[in-house]
Amino acid sequence: MKYAQAASYGNLAYDDFIFAPAEQPEEQYEESSAVQTAPGITRETARVSVGAVVKTAPVQAFSPFALLGSIAVAVLMLLLVLSYVSLAELSGRSAEYTRQLAALEEDESRLLIDYEGAFNLDAVEAYATNQLGMVKTAGSQVAYVQSTTADMAVIRDPGNGTGIFNKIGVFLSRFAEYFR
Repeated sequence: MKYAQAASYGNLAYDDFIFAPAEQPEEQYEESSAVQTAPGITRETARVSVGAVVKTAPVQAFSPFALLGSIAVAVLMLLLVLSYVSLAELSGRSAEYTRQLAALEEDESRLLIDYEGAFNLDAVEAYATNQLGMVKTAGSQVAYVQSTTADMAVIRDPGNGTGIFNKIGVFLSRFAEYFR
């Protein structure tokens, strides 16, 4: 069961080499007389080191955008910290103003009670009779006036004219009268 090991799709199903291990040719290095070895290194060691591939770490390039981004992030973090400091300061002020408002509302309620107590009609009457010497009127001291004619009031029209300027003047005077 050769095909049970891996799935095959499309025209690869008929490829015989798909499951065969890849053959890699062996590289042969020729020994040349131009290669000189350092003292203390044998030819076998030199032969082995010629075939070795030395991998080096890639050199990182300098990116001005990364630098600008880092600076922007640092500035934004600084602004964030400063905004938290400002928020803490404003919260402290708000708490102080809330305490002051509570004290002022307490004073307002106390003064309102004193104000209402000052205009007590019984207290005003006692002050008028005791301190000022006022007395209540007797029934014989009150006189009512009777009139046989009906009450009448005459409203005079300030403008008897019918011109446009007169109408504008009447309108403006009525308008001003409305807001008095």
